[in-house]
Amino acid sequence: MLLVTAIRQARNPDVTLEQLKKFYGAWRSTIKRWQHYFRELFPHTINYRRLSGRLMPPIAADQWPRALLAYFYQAYCDPETALIACLQKLAMGP
Repeated sequence: MLLVTAIRQARNPDVTLEQLKKFYGAWRSTIKRWQHYFRELFPHTINYRRLSGRLMPPIAADQWPRALLAYFYQAYCDPETALIACLQKLAMGP
């Protein structure tokens, strides 16, 4: 969910919704639902407020989830480790 939404958020013209469906098995409607979640719903949750308060510099709501993944990548410099750290932080909370 994080990766597909972040890839889509980047708006890389080479990565279409059809390619995301092919690579990850996510339908267009599912990807759109994930985008809606990160843009409209997640920024209003207590988990977002708690987590964003612990990230320095803070990440603007309209930059999630792409900027969140970039934040952890900068901290760990390894994509797998960064993704695991990001998911741990989201799952366990601040």
